[in-house]
Amino acid sequence: MQAGYDKKNPPMIAAGLLLGSLEAAAELGVDLAETLRASRISLRQLQTGEGMLPLHQVVTFLNDGAERFRCEHFGFLIGKHQPPARWAMTGQLIRFCATIGAAIDDAIRLQMLNNGYASWSVEGDQDLAMLVRRTRVPYDAPMMQMQTLAVVTVYKTMLAVSNRTVSLRQVLFSHRAPADARCLESYFGAPVSFNDFNTALVFRTEELSTPLPGHDPVVHRMLLAHLESLAGPGGANEDLLSRLRRDIKQNLGSRFCNLDGACRRMGMHPRTLQRALHEH
Repeated sequence: MQAGYDKKNPPMIAAGLLLGSLEAAAELGVDLAETLRASRISLRQLQTGEGMLPLHQVVTFLNDGAERFRCEHFGFLIGKHQPPARWAMTGQLIRFCATIGAAIDDAIRLQMLNNGYASWSVEGDQDLAMLVRRTRVPYDAPMMQMQTLAVVTVYKTMLAVSNRTVSLRQVLFSHRAPADARCLESYFGAPVSFNDFNTALVFRTEELSTPLPGHDPVVHRMLLAHLESLAGPGGANEDLLSRLRRDIKQNLGSRFCNLDGACRRMGMHPRTLQRALHEH
């Protein structure tokens, strides 16, 4: 691992990113038990998508699966099988946006696409736009599976909210090329390049102005105000109590509003959280 990655304080990834793993395993006809053991991820997290996982556990799961099952497209298969509604309320919000561009802006602003390890941004000119993925923390491990899964997930979201095909001009990956990229080119419907400077979806800028069929300014305004009130300051500087209060507000009244649920979402052991609260 490169300097800058701390296993004791790693970037956290929503376990929901791995939803679709069980369906991918079924398509391959394989058993994920050994891969789960190698990555120290529970079967329940694959089934529910609840909680947060350290980056290194997610990468280990993806890389172990790709190697163990001799499947270079393991991450792609997970993304292909991922349910379209994994973002809950934020996913509903972007469906009510006016355009694809506005939906992408909301998703980025509310951390739907960004996480502790990577972030997305829209760049380009009047002809071509790029939705670019950049990493925040150096991590010395093969990232083909992780990057492919992330790009497929974001593209599926664009398709889901627009209820149409978003015509891509090109898909760029910074990792090496797989032995066979035909399944990726077929899925994206565009040329796929590797060993690029960026990892990005490239499309005509006019696609950002595509109106969304579910646009409702009143519902969008109400949901956005609610989500912003729940979000709090967020970020790395947010203290433990603020994170816990925000989590309780977001899950109040649900079966997930309990000690175990909060700890899974915050990536903490229950005893660690109880000790921190006692010290406070």
